[in-house]
Amino acid sequence: MQEPEHIPAQHEISTNRLETLTDGIFAIAMTLLVFGLSIPDGTPSTQLPAKLSLLLPNVLSVIVSFVILGVVWVATHSQFQYIRRADHVLIWLNLSFLLCVTLVPFSAGVLGRYANQPIAVILYGSNLIVCLLFHYGMWRHATRGGNLVDANLDPRVVRMGTRLAWFAIIAYAVAISLAFVPWVSVILYTLIPVPYILGVLYRRPGR
Repeated sequence: MQEPEHIPAQHEISTNRLETLTDGIFAIAMTLLVFGLSIPDGTPSTQLPAKLSLLLPNVLSVIVSFVILGVVWVATHSQFQYIRRADHVLIWLNLSFLLCVTLVPFSAGVLGRYANQPIAVILYGSNLIVCLLFHYGMWRHATRGGNLVDANLDPRVVRMGTRLAWFAIIAYAVAISLAFVPWVSVILYTLIPVPYILGVLYRRPGR
């Protein structure tokens, strides 16, 4: 027997505009990452190798942050494949999430310049954790009660989304806890996206 179609409440809207805004913010944030990469005007050619070597931590920070934002964007896109409607709470969770995304270029720039300082490692990881907490909050709110997703959404999909979110949150928390050895934290920041890129953490429901 076919389930009755959900009739959106007056306060519920389509997710199309949220998805458009989200795509735009991610595009801007990922572009802003490179704005901190520059060589001072008038640098003699003889000093260019030295100046470029000094930029290496910044370049690595940009690359890692771009990959992390890419993974989070893919996860957000996947969320909206299941989230059909948005209400007032989801809209503000999404805006809070996007605010944290816009701060990533700043925290990434600090990490690139002061990668050997625990405070820079903590700032960067905290930025990512708060971002992911709001991201998970969107998923939790949308799937709790089933009003913003399809009524027949497989509970295993919900559990997989939760598992994917908390793996990263816990992993970044571990990286922060090791900030007294900054290079270890930086390596963890680099490695955490890898299982998502390789699809190791993704498993079809029922398998």
